[in-house]
Amino acid sequence: MTLQITATHQLQTAVTSLALVARAIILASSTQGSTQQDGILESDTVPSPKETLVVAMFDTLLGMDANDPPKTLATLQLYCSVFSSVSILFQLLCTYFSTCF
Repeated sequence: MTLQITATHQLQTAVTSLALVARAIILASSTQGSTQQDGILESDTVPSPKETLVVAMFDTLLGMDANDPPKTLATLQLYCSVFSSVSILFQLLCTYFSTCF
């Protein structure tokens, strides 16, 4: 699944919206333990939210454009949101396994 945006003026809004929910997606995916949430995602054709986030990060690499500062800032906001959640995931793993790596 890729970001299918044909109107370039919507890209900044879409990436910013994804950046705002990225932390919640990561935390919810890590606490669920699986991609199925109450039977909603039983189909193999529906990607998990975490997979969608990973694909979106690869697809937004081209959002780093020196000629378009708003798009670049939205892309950096997405990456900062995801990378700032890595420490939370590490803490959750340490709590879950009762030891840190």
